[in-house]
Amino acid sequence: MMSFLMYFCSMDNCRPTPPGGCFHPFDFPVASADLPPSFPDPFAAGPPHPLCVEAARRVMRCLDARTDWREELGRGKMFGVLPAEDEAGRVGFLAAFSGILDGSNRHEGFVPPVYDLLRPDGYFKQEEARISAINRRLDALRAVAEGDAGVAGVADALRRERRERSAALQTWLFHRFRLLNARGEAKDLIDIFAEAGRGLPPGGAGECAAPKLLQYAFLHGLRPLALAEFWYGRSPKGEPRRHGAYYPPCAGKCVPILRHMLEGLCAHGGPETEARALMPYEDGLFLVVDKRADECLPACVRGLLPVCDAEPGASGLRLFAKTEAALSALRPGRGAPVLRMRYEALLDGRVAPGRGFVRIPVDSLPAVTRYEVEGPAPDGRTRVMLSPLTDRRGQLRLHARHPLGLGVPIVGDGIEADRAGRLCLHLARLEFRHPATGRWIKLASCPPF
Repeated sequence: MMSFLMYFCSMDNCRPTPPGGCFHPFDFPVASADLPPSFPDPFAAGPPHPLCVEAARRVMRCLDARTDWREELGRGKMFGVLPAEDEAGRVGFLAAFSGILDGSNRHEGFVPPVYDLLRPDGYFKQEEARISAINRRLDALRAVAEGDAGVAGVADALRRERRERSAALQTWLFHRFRLLNARGEAKDLIDIFAEAGRGLPPGGAGECAAPKLLQYAFLHGLRPLALAEFWYGRSPKGEPRRHGAYYPPCAGKCVPILRHMLEGLCAHGGPETEARALMPYEDGLFLVVDKRADECLPACVRGLLPVCDAEPGASGLRLFAKTEAALSALRPGRGAPVLRMRYEALLDGRVAPGRGFVRIPVDSLPAVTRYEVEGPAPDGRTRVMLSPLTDRRGQLRLHARHPLGLGVPIVGDGIEADRAGRLCLHLARLEFRHPATGRWIKLASCPPF
């Protein structure tokens, strides 16, 4: 069978790269006017840069031809592309897949993992084998002497050893993932998530497509131009995914990582005077910024704790806590709500006037949104106000487009055709009860649509 790298080149007549190469030059001239003026915000909704679309088209054509991967790809997987410029001025792209594909984290034509935990002679696999041996011993003890006090003591000791080894191995692995940013600064996952106030990283952090792409580019002297991730295959359970649609990087694993990796590459709000203009509120416990749709968050929020980050592609007000205690004070509890949010959105279709509630679970967790239809907007759209009463990732987008919800997607959602070039979802009003004073802080932001 023709190698995947050769598929990249032969199917689109692109200039060949060396065997095993990951940089795939485009076969058409790319003028400087065709390049993005700055690295686009990968979390912003809307269509990706045209070079990303062209790179993704080529990758999908190659995936279509891989009959040996057909069954696994049919179950669905996230891929990513990173158009970049090499030191000779050639413009091409890198490609990556999230996690493991066909039992391996290395395939020709794709960038390698940040850290190869699957090396059979590596410490991770050896220690994993020791933990598996403990599991086999526990299975044998259960089968031999159920209820025996002596055996129970041995089993308890083995379970403690397994727990300690597993925790130590996971921490060891997180330290192996040392991720670069555009300034050449390297941090491991432990430091990145600690500075973001997230505690220990989740399992699989650093193995998504976006970190792999940026790491390879920084290591090999490539200048990243834009980034896009797309879904290939069937939709997974719990969260709708459409084949060929583009999605922002995942919030749980990639937001802290990419905030570090994009330092020095992605604009963070311009000069200090402009950054201050985007901060409508700050005190010793909290900071609020007014985020535009086409920019990354300003540098002033680095290391702060997002109080609600469920809709990362939205523009408007964003609330950050400066301490864990301040964050806990605004988390939902059993008492009266201390945080209120009101989003303004444009729906890509008509919805009958009215108000009410949408109750549709997100990832099997209860999720409730209060809505109020403001009225028709130009081009057959509808303006609505959405107030999330629970904090679930992607809740508002799901409740808008779901047939049992409003039944119409938000303009720029990425699930349906986008006519706006951005996600028309804006946090227009934010109110929270300050835990130190008991007073309500009320802020507003005008939507740009």
